[in-house]
Amino acid sequence: MHNHDTNTPAPVPVVARPAAGAISYPADHPYVQAELRRIVHHNDRLRAERPELFVDLDVVAIVPEPSSTVALFLRAHVAPGSVLVAHHDNPDGTCRLDYEGGLYERSDDRMPTLAERTEYAKRAAGRAATNYPTVARIGCVPRADLAIIGRCNPGEGTVVFHDAMPEAG
Repeated sequence: MHNHDTNTPAPVPVVARPAAGAISYPADHPYVQAELRRIVHHNDRLRAERPELFVDLDVVAIVPEPSSTVALFLRAHVAPGSVLVAHHDNPDGTCRLDYEGGLYERSDDRMPTLAERTEYAKRAAGRAATNYPTVARIGCVPRADLAIIGRCNPGEGTVVFHDAMPEAG
């Protein structure tokens, strides 16, 4: 049954993340704004207290075989246009990836701009450098499956992409 009551407010548009089946909130939603303030406060405090955590990190793209476990995981869990940052090289040739795709700020039907990707790299690098708890992390990715497409220093807030930047994560 449809409710044709004219006093009913229009629904707030939300962005759905089909791969994970979760619903995202609009960027101006109070929950999103509070979460962003909390992350900024956390990173600012850590910059002052533990500057050794803020080192140069690789901005990377995954370049595995199309049917590899890493590629299958990315297709299922990481939004197109996300930026991946590598951290913690392990002795076995693997590293940890933190990623950011701006799901609360953009719709899934458009790719992020260079400015947005730069901001995403800063966010992912900040979480990676501080080991901030997040679900946007992939562990034990073979270093051989990565192509370095830039560098990020979260402590300085700098991101440099190389000339050839792939379309998506």
